[in-house]
Amino acid sequence: MTGQKVGPYPTEYLYGLSVFYRNSRNPHARRKLPILAICLAYNDLICPKKPQGLWASLSGAPEEPGRVFPVVFSSLGQMNIFSVVNDFTDETAKEYLVGRACDHLSIPRNCFRDVGPLSLGSDCPAIA
Repeated sequence: MTGQKVGPYPTEYLYGLSVFYRNSRNPHARRKLPILAICLAYNDLICPKKPQGLWASLSGAPEEPGRVFPVVFSSLGQMNIFSVVNDFTDETAKEYLVGRACDHLSIPRNCFRDVGPLSLGSDCPAIA
């Protein structure tokens, strides 16, 4: 293996969830930084691809990750968690990430409110 280039093995983030304080409860006043972010990530080095059928390989369909791993970003740093089977849809990924966020913050699931995409901005009335 002498002289052979190894890597890079870029990480691809398939789904992500950012958690913020409500403006009225933010202990940091006007700072609009997230409390944490949780993502479902994929990396060729860690996660295998799903096996492709004959038609998918003949048609040139892109390979999909067979497993993904949850990653938590917080003020304490980055924490990669075990890998899980990648059978997520947009809705099941959202439910999984919200559940992981609630577990990480030790809050009941019904305390979590979805206010929409980050493009709404910090002035969105739903987060006041």
